[in-house]
Amino acid sequence: MKRPYLLLAVALLAGCAGRVIDLDGAPPVDTGSEALHILVPEGSKMAFQENRPRVQIREYVPRNQSTDRWSEMLTVLVMDREVAPDIETVFQRMTAAFKAGCAVDPVIQDPRRFFEGPYPAGIQTVVCGKSRQFGYGEVVVYKLIQGTKGFFQVQRAWRFPPAASSGDLTVTPDMAGKAADSLAGVYLCDRQNPDDRCRP
Repeated sequence: MKRPYLLLAVALLAGCAGRVIDLDGAPPVDTGSEALHILVPEGSKMAFQENRPRVQIREYVPRNQSTDRWSEMLTVLVMDREVAPDIETVFQRMTAAFKAGCAVDPVIQDPRRFFEGPYPAGIQTVVCGKSRQFGYGEVVVYKLIQGTKGFFQVQRAWRFPPAASSGDLTVTPDMAGKAADSLAGVYLCDRQNPDDRCRP
C-alpha cells in the first residue's frame, strides 16, 4: 500500500527523551555533517523505518499501537536537498498534498516561519476531517527545517473518527502543548562545528 508520507515527500512532550538521529549511516539521503535532534514521546516505539531514493522515514507510535492502528504518531522525514529549491517550495507542496489527501476541505494554517539557528525553518498545523486514503480525521503539526544537504521534517499527528467538516475537529490545549514541547526540541546541528546541542 502506498504510504501517505511519499505523497508529502514528493508533490513531538513533557517527559520525552532527547536524542540525535545519526543519519550518515542510513543511505540514500546524505546529510553530510548535519545531525537532527528530536524528542521521542515517552512510551513510544519505532514502528516503521524505510529508505527510498532521496527520502528517509521513521515513525514512532505508542508501544501498544501500530502504524495501521494508532491514535498519535511521531514521524521523522528526511528529504534530499535536491527535491526542492527552498523551504517555501516544500511548504507549498505540503499544502497541496494535504488538500489532495483530505476528502473534505482541510483547515490549513499558513506556516509560521523563523530561523532555527542558521537554518530556515517553520511550523504548520493542518486539520483534516476525513482522510481520503484512510477515512479517519487527523490533526497534524509539523516542523520543517532546511539544511545544507537536506530538508528535515518532524511531525506530530493525532487520529480521530471522521468528521463531516474539518472545523468539527479541535486542536485541544493538550495536543497543542504536546506538539509545542516536542517540536521545541527539534533542531539541526553541524558536527563540524560541535557544541552541546550536537552531542548524542
